[in-house]
Amino acid sequence: MQGSAPTSTTGWIRETGKDAVMPGERIPIVATTPVRAGLDHPTYKWLDTLPTDPEDLRTLLYAQTEPWGSLSEDETVFRNVGELLGSTIMPPATASALHKVVERIPGVTVIPDTVDAAGRHGIGITRKDPGSATRDEWIFNKNTLAYLGSRSYMTADKRTGVTADTLYGINAVMERGVVDSPGEVPASTEG
Repeated sequence: MQGSAPTSTTGWIRETGKDAVMPGERIPIVATTPVRAGLDHPTYKWLDTLPTDPEDLRTLLYAQTEPWGSLSEDETVFRNVGELLGSTIMPPATASALHKVVERIPGVTVIPDTVDAAGRHGIGITRKDPGSATRDEWIFNKNTLAYLGSRSYMTADKRTGVTADTLYGINAVMERGVVDSPGEVPASTEG
């Protein structure tokens, strides 16, 4: 988005749970130079400026996407949308438009029933790209379409000996919140 204001604070991550690398620790997201809000550094304010018409948003995302390595443009847009849905609190109209953009990406498959790391069942969305040795599956609540978590798979690859989808990562988003200052914990998660 042209005209986006620079941001100096990029954010914090706090992950907890079984096998978390640094459970409960605040891990800063640091940039050595100021970054502009945008696809690689989304802010709520930036997300709120995105078009909510799915076709307009799709056009914008494809225009701003540079394919990653051997991945197709479709796969890169798919992964970018997954990053936004999985790691960002956003305006509901933007989330709805992103869901509709995903429906228009060639090769996307719906999985009627899949399970996140917390054991919650939901609807899965996935896409297999010939240029990738991995496949991600996003999991949404069947009634509200709220993001629940994801599953990541290694796909068939002669170099590694993987002959079918092999699960290598799974997560669940249990709660998200907004606080006044970096490092604070929402009141409902304290204690």
